[in-house]
Amino acid sequence: MGYDEELNRWGGDDDNIRARLELSGIEELLMPEVKLIHRDDRPEANAQRVTPVDILEQLRYPQQAVVNSEWGRNFDTVIYDWQNNLYAEKQLKTYLSSFLDYELKADSLGKSYHRVLLVPIYNEQERITRFLQNNAKYFDAVILLDDESTDATYDLAQHEKIILKVKKSRMEFNDLENRNILLNIVSFFKTKWIAFIDADELLDDRYADMAILDQSEKIDSVLLHLVHLWDDEKFFNQSYPFAFHGLGHKLRMFKNIGRSQIISREGKLHFIPIPYTGNIYHAPMLIHHYGQLIKEMRKQKFDFYMKEDIEQCQKDYSHLINNNIERGEVQNISIEHLQEAINIYKPFLL
Repeated sequence: MGYDEELNRWGGDDDNIRARLELSGIEELLMPEVKLIHRDDRPEANAQRVTPVDILEQLRYPQQAVVNSEWGRNFDTVIYDWQNNLYAEKQLKTYLSSFLDYELKADSLGKSYHRVLLVPIYNEQERITRFLQNNAKYFDAVILLDDESTDATYDLAQHEKIILKVKKSRMEFNDLENRNILLNIVSFFKTKWIAFIDADELLDDRYADMAILDQSEKIDSVLLHLVHLWDDEKFFNQSYPFAFHGLGHKLRMFKNIGRSQIISREGKLHFIPIPYTGNIYHAPMLIHHYGQLIKEMRKQKFDFYMKEDIEQCQKDYSHLINNNIERGEVQNISIEHLQEAINIYKPFLL
């Protein structure tokens, strides 16, 4: 309902809005025990004012509840629309100017994408090409953030679906900061879905059907399965903690709602890597994690987290150096196994 913007004299605006509220059917509730003191020491505020009768009539006896039906239509003009940002390219380039380097694909900001993949990368020269060949086929576009790799990762990251790759300066490993930078970046692009998949992870071609995302508008975020490959690409750690017979679950995809950020209560290393959950869909999709494939990798990761995890985001890392494990064959993971894990986790979903 609002104030009447045609009233350009001091006083009477509160009387007017109360009168129009009554016109709309809202009853007045008298509260004599409540006292309101208006402190105004300006001389003009205390001066005697004479309000013309026609103005008093307009203030206290309005003819309609809603004002400004024709006047003030300039407020209908949309200056900023996050879904169709006219200033996206200029704003993005201004933001990217603070980074070490970037490569932006021409005309990418003018296109609409259904699914965009966000990838933080650091010293991944041995697997970045395979990662892109395998995972890019499930997405319309890819955005990479290089955490100042000391190898050739940034240069080797080449694929027709890469619309932007950025190199930032590295002060420390801060996974939370890196993912939030990627969320800042993707907010300038038009997309319906956003996903995080790390450079040491590959989607299983058997279980990568994303058709459900087009079939239900009620889904806000997607929970995927993940297995940790162990000693050989054909096997996974079936004894891995925080998992159902080795099948872990990770929230990795979410519907775009405009610029958003991840808020972590667990610190900068281990957290839910999406900014919100909403209605979660537990998908029969599977990721193969290569980051712990060989014994040397696991020992390096153990030493790294023991040093870096000063916030104690995770209480124990001994599973990384535990060799007394049960291995399962990746090829034996069936859709029935995934569905069984979904049923087990379902009561614990947010």
